Amino acid sequence: MHPLWRHLSTSVLALALLTARAPASSVPEPLFAADPDGFADRVGRGQFSELLEVHRTQYAADPAWAAAWAAGRYQRSGLLAAYGSISSRQLLQNLDLALNLRPSAPLQLRYDQRRWADTLFDLREERFDLLWWPTPGCGLMASGWPTPQKQSAAVGFGGSLGPAGGRNQLAVLVRDDRYAFNQKTDSGVHFTRHPLRLLIDGSTSGGAWRTYGSLNLGTSYAAEDRPEGSVIRATAGRLQHGHAGALWRRGPVHATLTSHFISQERVEDDAGARARSLERDWWRVDGTLEFAPGAWGGALLGGYAWQRDRFFAAGDVDGGYRARNTLGGTEGIYRHGKALELRLGYVGNVFRMQRDSAVLGLEPPTLADHRERGYVDKAHLRGRYRFGPSLVLELLISKEVSRGSFGGFSVRAFGQL
Repeated sequence: MHPLWRHLSTSVLALALLTARAPASSVPEPLFAADPDGFADRVGRGQFSELLEVHRTQYAADPAWAAAWAAGRYQRSGLLAAYGSISSRQLLQNLDLALNLRPSAPLQLRYDQRRWADTLFDLREERFDLLWWPTPGCGLMASGWPTPQKQSAAVGFGGSLGPAGGRNQLAVLVRDDRYAFNQKTDSGVHFTRHPLRLLIDGSTSGGAWRTYGSLNLGTSYAAEDRPEGSVIRATAGRLQHGHAGALWRRGPVHATLTSHFISQERVEDDAGARARSLERDWWRVDGTLEFAPGAWGGALLGGYAWQRDRFFAAGDVDGGYRARNTLGGTEGIYRHGKALELRLGYVGNVFRMQRDSAVLGLEPPTLADHRERGYVDKAHLRGRYRFGPSLVLELLISKEVSRGSFGGFSVRAFGQL
């Protein structure tokens, strides 16, 4: 590792620990919804967004970058980031940051941060790992996130299979996100079922293929608010998500296949009766085929996204929501030397969205019956510039073709050292 990068990595690790906050995890923040209107707003924001999946297609990390990132996540320091506009007030964020230090051959220190945020979900995680390699092909891992609020600290243990510094790895970690909560908290909230998570990261290659994946499987949690001994409120839920991908490359042709899923559930009770609940499941699969034999080339894009919601608010509404998005697109590629690359593309989405609600009160429900179907599309221009062999920066601007309005922008970056 370059000495300058080593000093920078050490500084970032120290800053992360000094400014440590409560770890985002399978437990939502805040634990209890502030008010019924806030709950309805959160549910409604994730529905009838016909451009969201188009945004994801344009803004998501390049599958080839994601494959290279997965291969070096536990061996090299780096960044894989994407930020793009969903609306004038909200960004789609997808961030992976890893800093790896090896003070000696059998020891490894690492800082890991992951973020996925849009109108549907807000997934965040930060952790500090200590790995010890007793043998060249097997490592032991202790993981945690120390914070001033000790009741929010996380602790986990696991291991890694594969040669230290190698590109074929399998890492497994079991973590308790609130391991000392009931002993340290000053509030009346107590967990009756602790949130445990199983985290798995893996990457392997052979011949023209590279496959990779990550799973974050949270068990169900349950908590009660009992400030004076009697249960006033109770909540329970779970969060599970993951992704997998495959990259095939031969000469000027490469193809990718990726899949993502997120499943989230949250239930709240007031005085022993169910007050509100939301179950949200989302799944997406994408494929690309790219041919670039020289300065000019082209790519085909395709994808399918599915979403299902079940929601309930006492005295208001009991309903469900379904969305199906079928996406397709193409890109023309021009490369000037080894540093500059331009891509002119088009992405369209055929969507069907439907919400069915049963009225539980005398007033019209906050989330009423509604249906939409149609087609939306966006054209975009990407500009990529490679700063040496280890860093790529991309800027994108887009336009909504059928509506004739500005479509947004994004910034993406990938680098490993």
